[in-house]
Amino acid sequence: MSSPDDAPVLLEVAPRLAAAEVVRHVLATHEIGCWLKPQRPEKQRWFHATLGLHQGPCEIWVTRENLDDAREVLRDAREAGKELAEREDELFGPEEP
Repeated sequence: MSSPDDAPVLLEVAPRLAAAEVVRHVLATHEIGCWLKPQRPEKQRWFHATLGLHQGPCEIWVTRENLDDAREVLRDAREAGKELAEREDELFGPEEP
């Protein structure tokens, strides 16, 4: 049985929230790899960015109105994710065999 800590974290990105603030928030709490994809057909006006995280799934939800900001968030997050991946051993120690 999963604990509440295993549940996805949903963050709604406010229309005027600076992308950098979102990236800082996510980076402060999670290891990131991310991509953008359409949400379920019944909610076509919504898009979500699904982040592949060290500790499990987390999603940032964005509206079409926020999509440009979200894309900027994702670009920044992908770059930060690459940097984290390159520094993974330094940050988290070597993988256990």
